[in-house]
Amino acid sequence: MQQSPLVGREAELSAVAAALRRRPAEAVLLSGDPGVGKTRLAQEACRSLGDRAEPLLAVGSEAARTIPLGAFAGVLTGDLEGAGGSLDLLRAARQRLAERGRTAQAVLVVDDAHLLDDASAALLQQVVADRELPVVATVRSGAPAPDAVSALTRYAWVHRLDVSVLAEADVGQLAAATLGGPVDVRAAHVLAELSRGNALYLHELIRSSTAAGLLTEAGGVWRLSGPPPAPAALVELLAARFDRLDTRAQSAVNLLAVGGSLGLSWLEAETGEQALEQLEEAGLVELHVDGRRHEVRLAHPLFGEVARARLPALRARRVRRVLADSLADGRLRRRGDALRLALWQLDAGLPGEAAVLARAAEEATVGLDWTVTERVAAAAWEAGAGVPAGIRLAESMFKQGRRDEALELFETLLPLAVDDEQRVRVINGQAYLLSNQLGRYADAVAAVERALPTISEPKTRALLVQRLAFEHVFAGRPALASRTLEPLLDESSPDFARSSYPAALALWMQGRFAEAIAVSEAGERSHRVSGASHMPAEVQLVPRVLALAATGRAAEAVGHARELVRVTAATNDEELQATGSLVLMWALLAQGSLGEGLAVARQGAATNRKLHDPAALRWCLGGIALAAGQLGQPDVAADAVAELDAAERGEWVLLELDLVERGRAWAAVAGSDLAGGRSVLAAAAGRAREAGLHAAEILLLTDLARIGDAGAAAPRLGELSRALGSPLVTAEADFASAAAAGKGAGLQRCADRLGALGACLLAREAATLAAAAYARARDSRRAGACRRLADTWAATTAGAATPALADTPAMTALTGREREIALLAAKGLRSGDIAAQLVLSPRTVENHLNRAYQKLGISTRAELPTALGGAAEAGRS
Repeated sequence: MQQSPLVGREAELSAVAAALRRRPAEAVLLSGDPGVGKTRLAQEACRSLGDRAEPLLAVGSEAARTIPLGAFAGVLTGDLEGAGGSLDLLRAARQRLAERGRTAQAVLVVDDAHLLDDASAALLQQVVADRELPVVATVRSGAPAPDAVSALTRYAWVHRLDVSVLAEADVGQLAAATLGGPVDVRAAHVLAELSRGNALYLHELIRSSTAAGLLTEAGGVWRLSGPPPAPAALVELLAARFDRLDTRAQSAVNLLAVGGSLGLSWLEAETGEQALEQLEEAGLVELHVDGRRHEVRLAHPLFGEVARARLPALRARRVRRVLADSLADGRLRRRGDALRLALWQLDAGLPGEAAVLARAAEEATVGLDWTVTERVAAAAWEAGAGVPAGIRLAESMFKQGRRDEALELFETLLPLAVDDEQRVRVINGQAYLLSNQLGRYADAVAAVERALPTISEPKTRALLVQRLAFEHVFAGRPALASRTLEPLLDESSPDFARSSYPAALALWMQGRFAEAIAVSEAGERSHRVSGASHMPAEVQLVPRVLALAATGRAAEAVGHARELVRVTAATNDEELQATGSLVLMWALLAQGSLGEGLAVARQGAATNRKLHDPAALRWCLGGIALAAGQLGQPDVAADAVAELDAAERGEWVLLELDLVERGRAWAAVAGSDLAGGRSVLAAAAGRAREAGLHAAEILLLTDLARIGDAGAAAPRLGELSRALGSPLVTAEADFASAAAAGKGAGLQRCADRLGALGACLLAREAATLAAAAYARARDSRRAGACRRLADTWAATTAGAATPALADTPAMTALTGREREIALLAAKGLRSGDIAAQLVLSPRTVENHLNRAYQKLGISTRAELPTALGGAAEAGRS
């Protein structure tokens, strides 16, 4: 792996570099734990000073500590004239460094200054006091240092800077830079948790995980398929530390490695106070106090990885028996205790009680580790724990892709249910599996509707009504979903928090954007008050992001989507994480941030492949094609469409038109098949109109206008604008009308409005089309102004290569049809092929080409690529 760029240290790097540039010279003391990146920061600060800067490196170490000026051996080369006693030696060394400082732009870099010998420390202090040579030195936090080093901070021109661990977002960015590609949000979170933001630990974890084949790249995204193994370098280091412990302290380490956080009083009784004190002094354990609870845990997650790896199988079995005995007397007070007891008993070969195993299965489900859930739930089911354990077992099966087994188990469970609550839980799981996973909408609805008349208890009945509404949303019947949920949408009702989510989705699908936002906001408030489910309240942001993007509040939508991704990354719920990726992708594409949108879409697709979620995978593949098509990446878009064609196709309609079909259309456009793209968009818009899916219809018609058929899109967009009253829809309708008319002034006004609403790509396209219209009218001043206006959105929409942006001087002279035919001919297509693709006669194609030749001042096809310039290149990209 190549050296990664410095990440998350922008402020510190700027501060250090600024100090090193000042004269008289100043010094910086970088303090931090081992591995946080102090040395790298010092190196990068020196590099930032330019090629003429000469770093003079001195390194403190235990080995050089016995040699006077041993740390400076690499700097003070040659004999030191006049160096007799120690004072003379220091004086000569000081003079030598001063000379280096005067003859070059030298910077003294002292690494691990806390390990300097006394003479080196004294020399460092004198150089800092002289202020002739800038200095940057690193010290380990909490480590004893020579007095001369400790005294440095007394000087006003010495700046102490504490280098902390990296934030989780920076860990993900650093991991991506190290691996050379985006990292799945869950993998980034696991790496951040295990490394605790320590850059050295992170690099070692990446190295060990890739070597073990656990951190792999698939679909352009790096994912973890299992817990990262402890890095070899850390294993060696900690093994030596563990081996120096006495027997009781080693026993405590083993108990903590297997058991996690353990009660202080129990652990003291088991291993003794002195053992724990020894571990605390060695920095291996930490005491955590929560009210009256005092718990001990290992000081770093990797300590446990190393200790577990060193445990022989029989000793590990004995440790688990001891831990199981500590909880087996019924003291299951904390959430998670039942699961811990069940796993210890199963691993130790001990029998478990059905009630404890059933409770453990519920706790495992909250943790969303489906392999663990299946193991515990299967044990509970076999022990006679009944329907609740069976439900958890079926869920764990379909979450791991074994859908037929799960469906068979649900059918077995239904007649065994003993009350309404159990019956509703079985039907809810069965309907989710039938609809979301298998795409069998009619069967899911039938299962729910058969059960509803038999359920009278209000709360359990509400759960089935909510499930039914979700099925209608997935099947693209939002008006029916709204009617179904209407009795449950009283904000004071305990059912409101759960009902608001599908209700807001249904409102968004119908184009009722302001109502969707209001219901989503109320749902989040209710969710936070009631704790409606195990999911975080931020899940209510999903429909809000979609509606905000549709109404012209793109920046808000992106901000909420990033918050959802941040929250979901800290959970074990990969399905929820995939939802966060999907929503962020949507917001980014609405804004026009295509490059990041493509990266996020790939992450979502990788997660959904692992989750065996066919509907969500289709949405992410549609997003990949949509982003790549607008980026002018036909191969990437075509690969996504090919995977879509091979993927499962259930009775899903949600996001099929506004993501999947739009993705297909833009894949065709990227391949220079504009006619094919228009055909896909027009057909999908017609389907959306028939189903009342106005949110999808607006996007499809706007895309139709963007790729050259504004005349067909403008009338219907005008109708939708008047009916819905959304500022963005109105701006999109006006854009279509202005594009159809080809008037520069109207397009210029649209660009300003669209930009203010955050639709950056559409604004850039409108400004570019305005520039072309002005150029055709020979108004070069306004054309130039519109090109500059388009440039204001170029950074946000970097890489975009849509037809509307093909604004070369040559292209502005051509009509839309001439441009389309000329681009296809520039790609090498014959007239007959172009005619077949555009449903024209070959003679009509030749006539358009001849007119294009005249306008471009050329006479042959071979001259087309050069004459069209950047536009032809974009068509071939």
